[in-house]
Amino acid sequence: MKKAALIKRLFPLLFLFACKNDDKTATSVGSSEVDQDFIFFDYQVRGEEDNDQVTVLLQYRQDIAEGSTLFLDKKSKVELDGELIPADSAKITGAYYELQKAKDSFTGTHSITFTDANGRQYKEQFSFQPLQLMTEIPASVPFGELELQLEGVEPGDEVRIVLTDTLFGSEGVDRLEVVGRDKKLVVTREEMALLAPGPIQMELVKESETPVENGTASGGRLYMSFMLRREFMLTR
Repeated sequence: MKKAALIKRLFPLLFLFACKNDDKTATSVGSSEVDQDFIFFDYQVRGEEDNDQVTVLLQYRQDIAEGSTLFLDKKSKVELDGELIPADSAKITGAYYELQKAKDSFTGTHSITFTDANGRQYKEQFSFQPLQLMTEIPASVPFGELELQLEGVEPGDEVRIVLTDTLFGSEGVDRLEVVGRDKKLVVTREEMALLAPGPIQMELVKESETPVENGTASGGRLYMSFMLRREFMLTR
């Protein structure tokens, strides 16, 4: 069931991605070769309930979000909570800096410290809180409203709700919800009506994208996400 739903959701995206990126290579330059006041910070922190590792993926770009990626050379470096992050690269993405951290010990506040070629430091702090679903989803769910109680969120946080069935051509449900004071989300009867009876895959993704607080003149962004999945049979 999971494979069928995943293929249905991702096939158009994978096809488009392949067409746009075939034989393309991201350009990368040394960080000391660019104006240090115009380095864009591109930070991502991603986790999943089914994965015991959290990925911290950092890139530095020339001037803008779509600019060439930078290899940190000479005095340049980046650290997570004081731990030096090694460089790596890929054909499509270019240069990047990545660490995998144990999810169970990663909850809480962390800091990313970037040191440029002139020795100036830019520290960015963030708080990582895994999303939790407190509602027990039964194996079989009758058609109707479905209420979901969450933890690991605060009022005003955004959670994406994705529901997919196995019927080819079905659009399913994909929307962004702002969490209220009660920390509840509701899948409405109208949304359930968009799904075919049978196997359903549900994804809840807590996600946010904010400008970095301590950056250069070019600024930057910090994207964080945490995903959890559930499966059930929808009955009429």
